[in-house]
Parts: sequence; structure tokens; C-alpha cells
Amino acid sequence: MVEGYRESAAEDRSLLVVAFAGQIFGIEASDGSIRWEHRVDYGAEVEVLVRHGRVYATMMGKELHCLDYATGRLLGKVPIPDTYKGRPTMVIERDRIYVGSQGEVSCFTIDGHHLWTQGFAGKGTGNVALGFPGNVRQADDAQ
Repeated sequence: MVEGYRESAAEDRSLLVVAFAGQIFGIEASDGSIRWEHRVDYGAEVEVLVRHGRVYATMMGKELHCLDYATGRLLGKVPIPDTYKGRPTMVIERDRIYVGSQGEVSCFTIDGHHLWTQGFAGKGTGNVALGFPGNVRQADDAQ
């Protein structure tokens, strides 16, 4: 999904990434102008993370999209194999992306390969918070 992954100590921070209604925008932080826009086939709440020159986004936990931060170019997308689709939560830790939705969590490599899904059988469903020490994403209620 992602070509040329590398970590840079001096990341570009010139764009504010804004997402809503199935759309993702790269907004110039200096003047508010739209540099790029990415749309998906379905409108919904969008969860985004920006790291290592990439924008990772998921809508209703259906697919994980990867965009180039500077241009908005789609670098790839992969389906999320979770059973229940709802408002997603994501966290990036080292070279892994974790996506949680409705009581399930899936793990991907930074280049989009699905590694595992934990369905927490018999434990219920609900919004998912994810975290590592110093790297926590709280569950969000779409209401």
C-alpha cells in the first residue's frame, strides 16, 4: 500500500488535514486554502492519522486509505476485515497501524498488509479506544 516508507526527523507540517462526510482535505495552514482533496465512495465520519509524510484514513471501518501528505495522491487502500462497522479509531505505533471499531481490532503493517484481527468473541461491541504508553486514541461517539 505504501511505497518508500521512511521515517524523517523533519516532517512537513505545512498542511492541516481536515476530514468529514467522506472527504479529506489538505489545507494550507498559512492561509486556509485547499491544496488537495480526496473523496471516498461513501460519506461518513472519517478517522485520520498523519505520520511519516502519509495520511491514513478510514471511514466506517470499511477500508484503510493511505494518501501522500503533500499531494493527497492515493497511495493505496485495503479492506478492513472486521465484522462490525462503526466509527473507527486508529493508532500508529512503530511500523504498525491498529484500527478498532465496534469491539474489534485489526493490525496492519505500515504498507497495508493485514496481520491479524481480534474479535473479542463474547465480550460485546462498542466504540474502541486504543493505546500504547504515550500514544493513546480515545473512542469517539459519532452522535
